[in-house]
Amino acid sequence: MAVVTAVTGAGEAAALGLQLASGPLADPSRCFRTGTIADYVLTAVSVPVVGLTGVL
Repeated sequence: MAVVTAVTGAGEAAALGLQLASGPLADPSRCFRTGTIADYVLTAVSVPVVGLTGVL
């Protein structure tokens, strides 16, 4: 269970870091929709991988 918690925490930290870094980049370009869709796709792909941690 500790591995799942660590992987989930690392994933959340990475997502927050990417949001923090991409915010200033998206603001001048006004391409909010692309960044938002990319964020949802990244989440949709990475969350099932967390479920595989017990298998790996």
